[in-house]
Amino acid sequence: MILGELAALLAAGSYASSSNVFSIIIKQTTPLLINLLRGFASTVLMFIILCFASNSVLPDDSLRNYLLLMISGVLGVGIGDSFYFNALNLLGARKTILLETMAPPFTGVISYFYYGTSISIWGWLGIFVTAYGIYIVVNEAEEAKVCRLS
Repeated sequence: MILGELAALLAAGSYASSSNVFSIIIKQTTPLLINLLRGFASTVLMFIILCFASNSVLPDDSLRNYLLLMISGVLGVGIGDSFYFNALNLLGARKTILLETMAPPFTGVISYFYYGTSISIWGWLGIFVTAYGIYIVVNEAEEAKVCRLS
């Protein structure tokens, strides 16, 4: 049971630290260049992992599935992450992460209307506690910045 909690904390720490690193790097280059370099690095790593973990580089699958995967990559990684890096550049890491915490509530509402499913009360409570915690951290950092400038 403790392994799951540790994995969640490690993932959250990794996510927050990568947002901070990207917001520093983005000031020296463009979001598109960072996205291209990151995509190239992940492609090389995936190729190496596939070479060691399986008998072939590409699993046997239909051309349709590969085309859907490429379209998904272009839309999600190519366009979506470019907008994400631009948001990091314009808003900074803290405010961008605060906006990202709104994704689960929006997903819950959309899934209710689109799929007819719902999130349990505990799920909603977890979403709002997490979002509120991030809101407190962002506002505390902003207030500390204002106090230092005064």
